[in-house]
Amino acid sequence: MFIYLMIGYITLYLVVWSHEVGHAFFYYKYGCKSNPFNVTIPLYLAFSTPQPIDLEKRLI
Repeated sequence: MFIYLMIGYITLYLVVWSHEVGHAFFYYKYGCKSNPFNVTIPLYLAFSTPQPIDLEKRLI
């Protein structure tokens, strides 16, 4: 039973991670982020973000 919980959690973590990388890709595309794979996802999965980004970057 424990192995199924671990597999489920790891799968969910990977889905959330890939979702945040999708957001970070567009920050990278427009020059606000240097590495799209550097995202913040806590182990409890809530409040995951594509941070850190350069909030001071201005697009013309």
